[in-house]
Amino acid sequence: MTKFEDFVASFNSNPESFRAQMQESQTYDFAKQVKKMQKVQNNLSGFIMVDLFGEQLGMHLWEKFTMEANRNLLRFLNLLGTEEHFFLIHEINAGRTYFSG
Repeated sequence: MTKFEDFVASFNSNPESFRAQMQESQTYDFAKQVKKMQKVQNNLSGFIMVDLFGEQLGMHLWEKFTMEANRNLLRFLNLLGTEEHFFLIHEINAGRTYFSG
């Protein structure tokens, strides 16, 4: 039996225990964070970058996101300087602007 099959069988045999294990391992919280990152990756735009970083840096970062990172958020974050990296992660995580909900 594969790990995936074990995973499915665990849920099917005892859903309450399975959910408790998922809660304990913070899998649900991590899944929410991944979903948020997918939303950011799909909705990030030049307008948002300019609003967050200003005209010159925002357009430069937008080109870096679209051209160098091929709209891949994780790849893009690795291309940023430390300040830009943490600022963008903070904006995504705080959810006060474009990245809420």
